[in-house]
Amino acid sequence: MKTRIHFYLAISCFSLHSWFALQAQSIEPAEVYSTNLSENMYYKRYNSVNQTIEGVHFMVLADGNNSQKATPPFEVSIYVAPADNISKESITILKTYRLDGIYHMGSMEFKNETIDLGTEVPWVVGQTYRIGLWVNSNEAFEENRDNNAYLFEKPLIYQATSTSAQPASRQAPREDESFEASDSEEEAEPEDD
Repeated sequence: MKTRIHFYLAISCFSLHSWFALQAQSIEPAEVYSTNLSENMYYKRYNSVNQTIEGVHFMVLADGNNSQKATPPFEVSIYVAPADNISKESITILKTYRLDGIYHMGSMEFKNETIDLGTEVPWVVGQTYRIGLWVNSNEAFEENRDNNAYLFEKPLIYQATSTSAQPASRQAPREDESFEASDSEEEAEPEDD
């Protein structure tokens, strides 16, 4: 029994050592970018009470020529910008993720993230904003930067923080419309004016 345990321990240590050795020898830059498929890049709802975007899903991909190689570490940032003025100068970074790298021809998926909208943005009530994803935002290595920034499909219409216990989508209806409470977990989308 002891011999078997020692054998497995030796194999595990050798495998771990080999894995680290492979990592040290297989780092090479490659094109990194976000998926452009809406089913892999979306957010579920904007919570005006907590000023968060909830249920954020996105996927980061890497090209390359050898699945045994990995990219160097890099950052992926979620940003916001006014819908009528999206440029590198007009964006505000809301959250940054540090990735240790991605294997070439591989992907990394982020699911059900919550993004705090923060106070750094000069928010204007009723204005339409766009949420975006910027891959390799810290420009950690050389690559084609023409495909590093993508916008989430759904725009965000900023609403002032509500002090009531109910989210804006659950407030009482106007006299000319009906209102049905729902037990569903999905919240109504913000209305376009």
